Amino acid sequence: MDAPRSRAARVLFVTAFLAYGLDRVTKILAEASLPGDPIDLIPGVLTLRFTTNSGGAFSIGQSAPWFFVGVSAVVAV
Repeated sequence: MDAPRSRAARVLFVTAFLAYGLDRVTKILAEASLPGDPIDLIPGVLTLRFTTNSGGAFSIGQSAPWFFVGVSAVVAV
């Protein structure tokens, strides 16, 4: 593999790793600090509220989590 492609691959993987890490950290922080009452950041405009979604977008597929695992595996391969 030539140097520019190797460098591009490293940048891609580091960026993906950092994005995943930031996502996990913010989810852990939200889970720890928001399960109770909502937090009004700007009253009447911006409120943080903790919710979960066991399905895909708009809670589609809540009864079929295996579907998302399967699709993720196919995309990864």
